[in-house]
Amino acid sequence: MWKWNATHEEKEDYRELMRKKVEELSCSHEECEDYGENGKGNIVFVRKYGAGETQNLFKCKTCNKTFSWRKGTPLFGFILNEEKILNVIMCLVEGNGIRTTTRIMNVDKETVTRILKAFGEHMKAVYEYFMHDYHMEECQFDELWTFIRKKENNLSELEKLIAEFGDMWVGIGFDSINKVIASLVVGKRNEELIDKLVGGVKKVTDNHIPLFTSDGLRWYEKKILKHYGIQEKTVRTGKRGRPVKPKKMPHPDLKYAQVVKQYKKGKVAKVEFKVVFGNEKEGKKLIEKSPVSKHINTSFVERNNLTLRENNGRLSRKTLSFSKETEGLVNQLWLFMGYYHFVRPHGGLAIGVDAENGRKRWTKRTPFKAAGITNRIWTLRELVTFRIPPK
Repeated sequence: MWKWNATHEEKEDYRELMRKKVEELSCSHEECEDYGENGKGNIVFVRKYGAGETQNLFKCKTCNKTFSWRKGTPLFGFILNEEKILNVIMCLVEGNGIRTTTRIMNVDKETVTRILKAFGEHMKAVYEYFMHDYHMEECQFDELWTFIRKKENNLSELEKLIAEFGDMWVGIGFDSINKVIASLVVGKRNEELIDKLVGGVKKVTDNHIPLFTSDGLRWYEKKILKHYGIQEKTVRTGKRGRPVKPKKMPHPDLKYAQVVKQYKKGKVAKVEFKVVFGNEKEGKKLIEKSPVSKHINTSFVERNNLTLRENNGRLSRKTLSFSKETEGLVNQLWLFMGYYHFVRPHGGLAIGVDAENGRKRWTKRTPFKAAGITNRIWTLRELVTFRIPPK
């Protein structure tokens, strides 16, 4: 570690360490010819700078300009050292609220809020960079209830018109095999929310149409048909008047079923299964081939809802950590999304291999590793310092 009173030998050792690190860096100035290109030998370490000399300054020999090592990462602009920022993030993604994190880490509340915003936006950008052309066999939809500032029954008439506070819903599109959250949307529980949710799955997946399952919410049928249906061909009759508006028809490969639960006195009294699109026999064949499902269900997305509630204090039902603004809830969810997909091994994805002593050795995997999007479990430091390559 660099110190004000470091010896000449200590400084030389640190410079040698930085010479190795420059191989991973590229110039952060967009006007530079070598912008975004690593390993070209144009980056050199200059010196330490900042309060307590905690940050590294580098120079690009191509454009002859200096830049901070943190430039291009969400760490840029923070005085806190990297280790403390990582610990703040760990507190937030393991179920602690902002005030609890403030007390644990002994940092200002505004600093924690800034970290949440900066790194939440970064996690979303990294997720979107990796998540494209994703192949999914089964997709389960569900909505998770929470609230902003106050519950719906306590809103004034004006607050109800504004529609920014009160009951809020987190829509989830979930891959039950690899445990990947393919779509996440926050909003009021209405047709627009379901449209964005289904459209989000369509946006990040390939041309394959997965087997869809959801609860009995009426908007799913319409929106799945909108995004995965095919346009019906219309034939002009030659008669006067406007032509018939073409309708959306289910794609031959589209299969969608609902799990309809009937409640009595607050408890599930009856569960019915309803095939909406596709042939029931073909749907059963897909279920038989599934490595996880034995029948039509939404069990896996509902289990994922529990994980979300456990690791995000804002989603707990009885808590003082509830969100005061929608932006804070969205940033918190995306912060967890990055941690969940890249860093945290999922218990349901571990692979058992028979060892010599007769016991199984378990290989841990994250959702993105299981899906083949990454080839390893990332560290949190790797995730927060990841630089998205320029387009």
